[in-house]
Amino acid sequence: VAEPPALPGALPRCTVHVGGERPRQLSPDAVLVRQLVRHLPVESSDHSAALYGLLVAQVPAVNALHVVVHNLERASQHAVLTRVARAAGAQRFPLVPLTFYSTAQAMMFTPEPPVVFKVASAEAGFGKAKCDTAAAVADARSLLALHDDYVTAERYVENREYDVRVQAVGAHIRAYHRRGASGNWKTNVGSSVLEEVDVDAYPQYREWVQLVRGGYDDVCGGGLDIFTVDAIHVADGRDYIIEINGSPSGFAPANLDADMRHCAELVLERLAASRADVCASVAAAAAAAVAAPAAAAAGGAAGGDDSNDDDDHATAAAGDDGHIEQMTTTTSSSKSKRRRKAK
Repeated sequence: VAEPPALPGALPRCTVHVGGERPRQLSPDAVLVRQLVRHLPVESSDHSAALYGLLVAQVPAVNALHVVVHNLERASQHAVLTRVARAAGAQRFPLVPLTFYSTAQAMMFTPEPPVVFKVASAEAGFGKAKCDTAAAVADARSLLALHDDYVTAERYVENREYDVRVQAVGAHIRAYHRRGASGNWKTNVGSSVLEEVDVDAYPQYREWVQLVRGGYDDVCGGGLDIFTVDAIHVADGRDYIIEINGSPSGFAPANLDADMRHCAELVLERLAASRADVCASVAAAAAAAVAAPAAAAAGGAAGGDDSNDDDDHATAAAGDDGHIEQMTTTTSSSKSKRRRKAK
């Protein structure tokens, strides 16, 4: 529940009702988003309404809530990456091109097989299918026609050596190489071998992080604190960026404690910055409330003055309260002049 603030300039009041075996209420000072807002089954695991309530209440969060909302949909997330790729160029940001279909009925022309179809914004390997032949593409289209979700298509990157995951938690960056061990083309499904590598040995990884953050600074005004960049390294030495994941990205067990400490530091920084902003806003609102009666009194005095400097006094009084006060004071002065003419 998000309610209007108790004081002018303060944040709205937020009350969270927590269910479960011990139902309770709490008022969050800050939120760390480490769970998917939407996951399967969608009917019982869609928490977007709670996210919107926190957003309305302007609760400080990591990642920033407007960024979390933006990343709810694969389409809006990929739009930022496309913007980055266009600005930086394919050499610096080698993003795999994506074709978007608003519905399955729009899939009249698709990329040449092998192609990967992704349905809406499913996570963790769900909602994805690899089609190696035109017949498989036709079968996929017939299945997708049963639903109204949008679909994206991208060419399957062949001759893979390993997957790349670049993880950013604030200023702390890690990089991993992942090789599948179960034979599944989706290496995040089934067994895989994860190896942490030295970020300094791969300068392009740091640049990807900087470019993605810059893209979100341009589109969302910042707030992308925790995220991962997923890419594929192929046999000829090239990399291909597939997507990014937000703050719910999984951490490697070996570094979990350290990464969670970095998350806690980000939350404390966000909370301190928010409180400083709120204190400044409340102080400004209080100062404006104190100054308003004095400004109104000054305007009244200017309107009752019979001297030839009435308009000058009106303009001076308007300098504190802006255009509305100026119009009020000037009108009062004009009435005074009309009274003198009548006499």
